[in-house]
Amino acid sequence: MKNNKGNVLGALFKRNLSFDEQEKMRSEGEKPNGKNKLISSDEAKDYVKLSGDVNIFLDGKLLEGDSKELTSILGHEFGHAAFSANFTATAWLWSLIGDIQKQGHDLNNPNGKAADFEEKKTRDGIK
Repeated sequence: MKNNKGNVLGALFKRNLSFDEQEKMRSEGEKPNGKNKLISSDEAKDYVKLSGDVNIFLDGKLLEGDSKELTSILGHEFGHAAFSANFTATAWLWSLIGDIQKQGHDLNNPNGKAADFEEKKTRDGIK
């Protein structure tokens, strides 16, 4: 699902039908075998969970810079972490289809957009 600017807002995922959904189909004369239900990324977050902790790794050279630069970099990295925590299914999908070399900054990847937004907020807040 994209907005009119081409930005990804979410995705549709498939899940197996629940027992009740299968029974309803049977009662209506349909065979549920092999059928799935499309669900939104918001619904899918109940099925995709983050495993383990969120880790942020920084190159030691960044610690040599001034505190304003380090703060804005941390804002950026926390943007990635917050997006992954709040939009777990979409972040997981992009981890599968995205270019690992771009680290979340593929064209239209909402994880990278969230990180850039948080970095900008941090930079704007530091005077």
